[in-house]
Amino acid sequence: MNKLIIFLISIFSVTLVYAEEGAVDTYISYGYTTITIENSKYKGHTAFWKLLIPFTLVPDLYLGLGVKFDHADVETPSLSPQTHNNHLYESVQAGLDFAYKLQTEFVDFLLNPYIYYSFYDTWLQVTTTNTSRQAYEPIVSHNVNFGVGFSILYKYVPESDSFIPGSWYLGPAFYYTWAYLSRMPQKDDNGNLYPANEGSYSYYSVNFTIGTFF
Repeated sequence: MNKLIIFLISIFSVTLVYAEEGAVDTYISYGYTTITIENSKYKGHTAFWKLLIPFTLVPDLYLGLGVKFDHADVETPSLSPQTHNNHLYESVQAGLDFAYKLQTEFVDFLLNPYIYYSFYDTWLQVTTTNTSRQAYEPIVSHNVNFGVGFSILYKYVPESDSFIPGSWYLGPAFYYTWAYLSRMPQKDDNGNLYPANEGSYSYYSVNFTIGTFF
């Protein structure tokens, strides 16, 4: 995984060398998400922050960095009405963004593949009954996300005498992610040992995006 991080840093360094001077796009995107892990559908919210820098050598191609935060939970079915199984998933990730922008006078269309690696994860699983509570929180060792987004960005450029500075993007965004996750062996509150495991999961989200461009 260290090799992957070094590769991402190298790619971004090359981007800075060939980037257009002073031309930077930034985006904040927030919305509703559904995450499918081990056949359970977690529902919650996701947020992105992205910094994209255009290449002078390739028109309309961008490279940059991004940060993503996920928060979702689910209550899985139980055989007993007195038993409740609640799962909480949170993750903070960062990584490399690619983008291709189709520009028109009033609207830009952005296709945005990305690869992120998680540096903070919470995956809490709690089972409660009328008389007991059992908690289990697997330690996530690796969490890598491969995703693609599509944004419809309406341009807003205030008049020169307006009190609102800058040039702005507003519009919807749609994301789909396939991810690989591995966890270490861990005991629950009662000392039961859960073995190490790994597998893939996926999620999609519908967001609203605010951005600036220069």
